[in-house]
Amino acid sequence: MVCYGNSRGATGALYHGLLGNYKVLAADPVIDRRAWVEVKDMQHMFDLVDYNFAPKINRLLENTALKPNKIKILTSDSAFITYPFIKQLNLSKVTVMNLQMSNPYMTDLFLSHAIVIGKTIPLQLSIINEMLYETDIIVEQNQYLINTDDWDAFLPWNSAYFDLHLTCEGLIIQRNSNQIGEENVLLNFMLKSPMNVNDQYKINIQTDELQKQFVYFHDNIIFEEIKVDKNIKFSPKKQVQYLGFNALFWKSNEKLTIKSIKIIKEK
Repeated sequence: MVCYGNSRGATGALYHGLLGNYKVLAADPVIDRRAWVEVKDMQHMFDLVDYNFAPKINRLLENTALKPNKIKILTSDSAFITYPFIKQLNLSKVTVMNLQMSNPYMTDLFLSHAIVIGKTIPLQLSIINEMLYETDIIVEQNQYLINTDDWDAFLPWNSAYFDLHLTCEGLIIQRNSNQIGEENVLLNFMLKSPMNVNDQYKINIQTDELQKQFVYFHDNIIFEEIKVDKNIKFSPKKQVQYLGFNALFWKSNEKLTIKSIKIIKEK
């Protein structure tokens, strides 16, 4: 969730974001409203609301669990009616982005404030999107430790019922919450070499821990079930080209990490 607003709405977004520990984007907030009360409009508030919100917001900043990069204030040092008061905030607790703008020809005190807001709408939207997406983005630093080229099966196709993630620990397979429908219930791996009928194979599916899942070797017509384990002996009754996991037998959020798949034909 992101609390967002501009002008006086930005002040509200900043205040309530700090109260609830929500991410904040405040576009040129009005920290001191004296100019609005004395020049622009009385707002029918009189002395019911503080003129200057800096002390109250600074108290909230002292207690917030948010990091400074989660509290973003967009402003400009050319907006004299707002910028000096934004600088009264505890800047070690917030991220103030000072947009470098040329001073416009001003017919009143509020024009530069309006320009900061109006001219930065695409920037505001991009910042909001970044704040919303950042929980779903991981910055990669480590190289893969799992070499799937050594596997005897290709990585699986997509499935409506499994979420797949290739990590340094291996291939993570997790049953999602989708209800079984008309889509194929199998998560299929194509074997790099078909397994021939009556030949004897040793199968080693290395996982993160002992698992209860079963894997199915099949040719899309005949299915043969074996338990996921190390060094299994298997002799197919018909040539098979795939191994697969059946979503029908997985509980929601059940997870398996595969580190390698080795299929060795015994002489």
